[in-house]
Amino acid sequence: MATDIAAKNQLVDWLKKNPADVITMHLGTNDIFRGNRNTAEILAALGKLVDQMRASNSVMRIIVTPRPSKFVLVRADTWIHRSRR
Repeated sequence: MATDIAAKNQLVDWLKKNPADVITMHLGTNDIFRGNRNTAEILAALGKLVDQMRASNSVMRIIVTPRPSKFVLVRADTWIHRSRR
């Protein structure tokens, strides 16, 4: 969860070992649904993680995306479950 990663400063070491110019961030959903965290805690954690990313590379591109769906749009009117692909 983002709150745990931020609290334990796990991202700092990861970024040292894996320098990045672009990061796709899929964090926060589990904090909301499973972590029993309030909005302020989650936003603070996400802000801390972004600060750590910027500290490792001030021009890093950070792409924040919603939770990946287990469904894929095949056509405008058809959805399939990813496990069936």
